[in-house]
Amino acid sequence: MMPAPGIVDGPQPRRFWFPVICGAAILTIGIGARQSFGIFQKPIAADRQIGRELWSLANALAMLLMGAFSPFLGDIADRFGTAPYGRHRRSSLRRRQVS
Repeated sequence: MMPAPGIVDGPQPRRFWFPVICGAAILTIGIGARQSFGIFQKPIAADRQIGRELWSLANALAMLLMGAFSPFLGDIADRFGTAPYGRHRRSSLRRRQVS
């Protein structure tokens, strides 16, 4: 008896490092962008003519709000999914209900 297409007998090599390296690259880009604000603090504060206290307060408030709202926004994403919503999404939902 022949196995079904796509099913291979025997152990398969694990492709463990590819997702690990991709995840590390994504985290490096995301965290690096956020943590590099300190380097640009003086030029941005000078350009906007604000003190470093106000710039630091804005960054601290952004981090605090991100941490405070993350559980709630994660719950909403789990409940409704991460598909993009817009005119096209609503019209495709209507078509499914009609047919």
